[in-house]
Amino acid sequence: GKSTLLRLAKGLAQPHTGSISLAPGRSCGRDVGLMFQNPDEQLFAHTVAVECGYWLANLEVPEPARTARVTRELAGLGLEELLNRSPFSLSFGEKRRLCLAAVLVAEPSLLCLDEPTTGLDDATMAVMAQVVLARAEQGAAVLVATHEQAFAAMTATRIVWLENGRIISDVPNPEGGHVA
Repeated sequence: GKSTLLRLAKGLAQPHTGSISLAPGRSCGRDVGLMFQNPDEQLFAHTVAVECGYWLANLEVPEPARTARVTRELAGLGLEELLNRSPFSLSFGEKRRLCLAAVLVAEPSLLCLDEPTTGLDDATMAVMAQVVLARAEQGAAVLVATHEQAFAAMTATRIVWLENGRIISDVPNPEGGHVA
């Protein structure tokens, strides 16, 4: 149910019943960024730079601005030295960070992250948390599907528990929204 919810928000699936809607003037293709649970399902380009800049190319962002934004996002996630590498040659953690950069680069107003910390060590998880919090502070809404309670506790201002496609708990997280 959690991954399905994120795919519905991105417009990659349609609900069988009910509806999904964004704020007026928002579109799934432009305003919703989705990082898949498995990076190998998301990666396809022949270089890290092309992978990270793909969404911007589709949005017809001019090349100089696209390169600057790609470089900024990759540097922020410690991947700036890998521009010309094949995404498929990266470690799992590097692939995770590349997928995040490829979503962040377009500055979506809704950031959907599906199990973003799977396979990450504590230091990389803390970097991921800092990035998520920074985007939220810049005004993006962030929707995270995770089993990682520590990550949720660090980043979430509200925690909604789903079970069998139903909400079983929806509570504010007064400790969330900061990384110690």
